[in-house]
Parts: sequence; C-alpha cells; structure tokens
Amino acid sequence: EMRCMRHKIHIGLFLTYIFTDLAWIITSLLQNEVIENERVLVLILWCSFRTMLSYFHLATFFWMFLEGLYLFLQVQMPLSLANVKHKHFLIFGWGCPLLVIVLWGILRDNLPPLQPNHQSQGEAYNETDEGHEVFKCPFLEDHHVDFFAYKVPVLILLIFNTFFLVWIMVIVISKLRAQTVMEYDRKHWKAAKALIVVIPLL
Repeated sequence: EMRCMRHKIHIGLFLTYIFTDLAWIITSLLQNEVIENERVLVLILWCSFRTMLSYFHLATFFWMFLEGLYLFLQVQMPLSLANVKHKHFLIFGWGCPLLVIVLWGILRDNLPPLQPNHQSQGEAYNETDEGHEVFKCPFLEDHHVDFFAYKVPVLILLIFNTFFLVWIMVIVISKLRAQTVMEYDRKHWKAAKALIVVIPLL
C-alpha cells in the first residue's frame, strides 16, 4: 500500500510537468495568434492559459514537496502514514497552488504597482482597444507582490525539501553504517538517491 501511494505521488508530480509543458505550448501558439489577429476572444484565451501556466508551474513545487514529505515520513515516522490518504495529497498538491494563485491574482488586481509607467510586454499591444485586454492580463507584467505571493511560497517549499533531504540522508547513512542493515533501509537509501536526482529538475 505504501509503494502504491508513492507511485500515486510520482504520477501527480509528472502530471504537473506534462500540464506545464502543454500550457506553455498553447500559450506560445496563442501569443503568435495575438500578434497577427488581436481579437478579444484570442486575448482572453491567451491570458487564461498564461494563468494556467503559472498555476501548473507552482503545483510542480507543491508535488515535489509532497515527494520529500512522504519520504521523510516513511523514514522518520512510518506509523503516521497509516492515517494519510491519497485524497490528502490531492487536496494539498492541487488545492494549495490554486489558493496561492487566487490570492496572488487578488493582490495584483487590488494593489497598484510601485512603478505605474513600467515598460511591460503588454505595452506592445496597446495600440488598439483589444490590445488593452492583453495589458490587463493579471499575470503579464511584473508586480511588487510577485515576490511575496508567488516566489516566497516556492522558496519555503524548497527549504523544506532541502531539510527533508539532509535529514533523510543522515538517518539512512547512520543505519547503513550499523552492523545490522535491513533490506528496508537499503530501499530508503535508494529512495534518497532518487530524491537527489529529482530535486534539480525544479
């Protein structure tokens, strides 16, 4: 059952990579369409997929955190996993990024930028009325709330994952140096090495 849960977490992580790539491809295609044809519908679609791109990219970090958290619990507190269900990981992995994106959008929409005249990518499309729709896309231009509402959560997740990695490596290495090494501990060592490989992907 534990291995099945770990595989489900792997699937959640890889789905975020797939959805991020798809959102990026569609956003790029729509951006070319925006340049050639500034219809309002195309602009709305382009802004929507741009927002989805930010969401899936953020979800990647949350699922990576779940990878580290699950491995940490498996090594440090294996009995606690009996109370953890897959739905808990789904709620955290997909729900928390959504809350962050909604909060981010609300802050960007209600707080004025520090430099109103800042040159942004959207200004390239401001020659027509439809171009203003692009400029108003909430995730297009830089804003001073980006660091606190989007980047800070990512940094916190990376710090926790680094802690998980160091803690797991210390525990597993100490067990491997003991005279009696269980096969279960060797599996933890393999899992920890896999975590080292996955973290740079972020």
